[in-house]
Amino acid sequence: MDIKELQELVVKLEQRVAALEEEVGVIAGQVDELDDAFAEFAEDIYGDDDEDDVFDVECPGCGELIQIDLGILQEGFVNCPGCEEVLEFEFGCDCEDCSGEGK
Repeated sequence: MDIKELQELVVKLEQRVAALEEEVGVIAGQVDELDDAFAEFAEDIYGDDDEDDVFDVECPGCGELIQIDLGILQEGFVNCPGCEEVLEFEFGCDCEDCSGEGK
């Protein structure tokens, strides 16, 4: 392969990479749109997504920050994704539905 053939090959590769980058950009935009649509759908199904209902807890075993929500608190435990240690929670609720028992 001489220099001219090598240069042509490099140009073709550059063009292909540029085309792939454009395709990836289009796909990334579509994924973002799907993510937004799914978030709206989930909000419609599960109700208002209030960030106040999410808590950061540090695993005492490995120090990883874990986000837990009201459902995990009510369940009473979660496995740390970093070290698999079981983190247990006591949850008491003062709403009328739970009568303070943390249903």
